[in-house]
Amino acid sequence: MGLQGKSVLMIDDDPEFRILLRRILEGAGIETDEADSVQTGLTQLKKKVPNLVILDLSMPQVDGLAFLRYRQLKPELQHTPVLVLSGRTDKDSIREAIALGAAHYIVKPIKAADVLQKIRKIFLSADTPRFKFPEGKEPELRATIPITAERMSTNAVEILGAAKVEANERVQLHSPALAEKNLGALSLFCPNLIVEMHEGSYRQVLEIRGLTPDHEKILRDWIRKWK
Repeated sequence: MGLQGKSVLMIDDDPEFRILLRRILEGAGIETDEADSVQTGLTQLKKKVPNLVILDLSMPQVDGLAFLRYRQLKPELQHTPVLVLSGRTDKDSIREAIALGAAHYIVKPIKAADVLQKIRKIFLSADTPRFKFPEGKEPELRATIPITAERMSTNAVEILGAAKVEANERVQLHSPALAEKNLGALSLFCPNLIVEMHEGSYRQVLEIRGLTPDHEKILRDWIRKWK
């Protein structure tokens, strides 16, 4: 993705770092403005909103995290992505910056290729159309995966297959043999993450949920027949 014509405001109190970053950005064709403090940056944002804000965290008076909190309250800034370039390496700072809406976090010292790669990803994500489905009308994704049911009871089935069922996930088990007994798809539930690799496949025990008494009798009779 080309970066020519994109605009960036960098907010950083280190003049030497701003010179370095300007060279990187302008070398890629990005229009670059700079501010030496959060206060100056906010003043510039009132005049012009760029395609991206590059933000340092450790600055005197008002730090970068305060800027991110302020941004959340301003609708005119909420759609402008923020890339954090900071010398802070502690996990709390990184987590808080991301939680406050930063698109990415890069620890200083930086590499030009890493910065430009992250900027391209941010712009690509921002340019991708998004649609939010109304609550309750989200589409379902269904997939059919062949498995082998190795052992079975009226309350559980041990399966062997090439896919792993995650904890607390629900799946449906379809079987032609069970369909002949007027038993539809069985609703299975994965109670935990105990999974054993077996010849390149996953072996799991899944609970059978939601059987009616009549269906449980049909299943019990069918299992007894094949024991």
